[in-house]
Amino acid sequence: MSNSILGVPQNAAPDAQREIRQQCRPVKFTATTASVDAKDRLDYWNWIQQPAFSLWPTDGRADGLNASLDWWHTGEVAFSDIRFRTDGKRPYVFELGRLNREVLAVRAFRHSNQIGLLGNEEVAFRSGEVHIYPFGREGRFITSHVDHVTAYIPFAMVGYDLSKSSEHIVFKSNSPVARILNATLCSTFDIIDDATASEARALGESFTGLVRSIIDKCHGGLSRREVFERARGAALRSFIHDHLCDRDLTIDLICSAFGASRATVYREFEPVGGIARYVKRQRLQRAMLDLAMTAGARGVISEVARKYGFQETSSFTRAFRDQFGAAPSDYVGQVDGSRALQKEFNKGWLSPSATQIDSWFVSDR
Repeated sequence: MSNSILGVPQNAAPDAQREIRQQCRPVKFTATTASVDAKDRLDYWNWIQQPAFSLWPTDGRADGLNASLDWWHTGEVAFSDIRFRTDGKRPYVFELGRLNREVLAVRAFRHSNQIGLLGNEEVAFRSGEVHIYPFGREGRFITSHVDHVTAYIPFAMVGYDLSKSSEHIVFKSNSPVARILNATLCSTFDIIDDATASEARALGESFTGLVRSIIDKCHGGLSRREVFERARGAALRSFIHDHLCDRDLTIDLICSAFGASRATVYREFEPVGGIARYVKRQRLQRAMLDLAMTAGARGVISEVARKYGFQETSSFTRAFRDQFGAAPSDYVGQVDGSRALQKEFNKGWLSPSATQIDSWFVSDR
């Protein structure tokens, strides 16, 4: 009996080996807008990605879109390589659909200027970062270019439990974990295109083992009290984010909704400057995103100000300047073209609640 490696006989002729490997390829899907007329590219891109994603331009014009997708399915684990770019003048709104599958996304951003909301959390996806989050979470972002690779892994394969694990873990670009995950994902993509189905499955299982060890390291050993306090904190923030447009959002309303004392709520938000400051900051940040997603219609600043509880446009403008160092008008309909927005993007203010765990790994080195 001849020796074989992953189903390919070693003593087979080179041409036969290539033919066998070709027949044993992992499932792959490739799509690109380059093969589609410019006027049809947006519809095409949305069609191939439904129901997971949807996309539309902020100004209603769909030209200037260039995108490509490579997708591999290796048994339980899937991988994707997505590149998306506009002409730089027309930002797009990118929306994640709610999915029922319990799948974890491990996403490494090679290049990105995405900002927006992941669930109720303000986030920024920057170049070199790695983000881990449940793929079924709803999200809405504004962007003009994205280039990322992603692994999609079932919760059970990595021991992910929403009741005990953070809903969003982010590794900064200069962290050792981000470098390891980036390198591993990129090398996987270099290999998988020429791999057999068995080899691709082995690559998926190997990467899954790495991710599981990271998640175990992040969330292992939590006490019941710590799990409860983490869940309560997340629920409090979610409630606040859901009621940012409610003028009656007060400390009494929050305490009543959760049956919590004022002292408990004050203690929860003390590290971020207090509950009142937190609510005001979240309203201003949400207002900034709304302004950035509009096309600059007349009266939009006054409308957004009232939406988030500011009765006078002048008081909204002062608070906005204090928060961002620029006028609200500097943000209307802007992504790449706004120096003010780019400044805030680079500062990283958009991800205050993302779990930062890089130091755990650095200290163990």
